[in-house]
Amino acid sequence: MNLVYSDVLALSNRKQLGIMATHIVTISASNERPKPLTIVDDEGHEAHTKEEDERLTTVVSPGDTVKFQIKKGCGIQSIDAIKRIKANGPWSKVVDFMWVFKKAPHKNPDGSWQVPILSMGPLDGHTVSYTIAYTVNGEKFIEDPKIAIHGRKAT
Repeated sequence: MNLVYSDVLALSNRKQLGIMATHIVTISASNERPKPLTIVDDEGHEAHTKEEDERLTTVVSPGDTVKFQIKKGCGIQSIDAIKRIKANGPWSKVVDFMWVFKKAPHKNPDGSWQVPILSMGPLDGHTVSYTIAYTVNGEKFIEDPKIAIHGRKAT
């Protein structure tokens, strides 16, 4: 991930002003080509291959929310789960699931999934890998993008 100074500054300023954001991650796949998943986030990151999916990183600030949704009209029948894999960063040995996600990802009535990012703790600089489990034509698939947390200094 190539984060430029202006991105970090914008995230930091938003946090100082108390403005929390909801980041949208949209997934799609066709019936003919269910893998790899196509992932697009609201920051303009886009992935169309498994390698790109594994490198795709959505940048958030503590207190933000990430919402995962299915692109209308694609072959995905459902998002089945959003699960954290591991955290990497200066505090990764002590960071666990609840240190990064305020609560476990949950399914919304519209079929999208949502996870709030914890608003306190040693989060800055952490990159969290997670799995998106989804179904196309009754068959289960998974992809592993990342969430990077910026905007708060580790103490």
